[in-house]
Amino acid sequence: MVRFIDMFLLPQSTLSDQDRTMALKDVSCLLPPSFLRLLFQYRRLFRTIAAKDLRPGFAVPTTVCWVDIILTKLGDLSALVATDFRVFSSEETLANVLVVRQREGRLKAATQLADNWDLVPSLLTSDRTSPAAKRLAVQLLFGSYVLYPRISGTNVGRDFL
Repeated sequence: MVRFIDMFLLPQSTLSDQDRTMALKDVSCLLPPSFLRLLFQYRRLFRTIAAKDLRPGFAVPTTVCWVDIILTKLGDLSALVATDFRVFSSEETLANVLVVRQREGRLKAATQLADNWDLVPSLLTSDRTSPAAKRLAVQLLFGSYVLYPRISGTNVGRDFL
């Protein structure tokens, strides 16, 4: 899944109009609220498994799992689809160190998201949520509730409630 998403996110990937239409169909499979809900369930499961391996008396570390990586990439993909696959990459002008820091920051933001997809909208009004986590939440919500219905022709109104 990561490789599939990276096909679109890599700066050198350019799509023809026909390829863009096909790509939108494929991308739409990754944006439904039901799929994101499932990803968040997997995330909870893997975090629970990781927490069981902790030794008593040690500080609880931030657990980063594969779902956090996918959520980060889905946020980037939503932004890319919203711009009609036009890449405006700041990574081309930044030094490698800054690019790595930027990616790490987005991944850290993913770890700060709620444990349940249905709670993600509440992050937007929370004083405790970092700006980066709010930005990722907006990207995921926009992808799921604005882009997905437009691409797929599916109404997700009742799923939002």
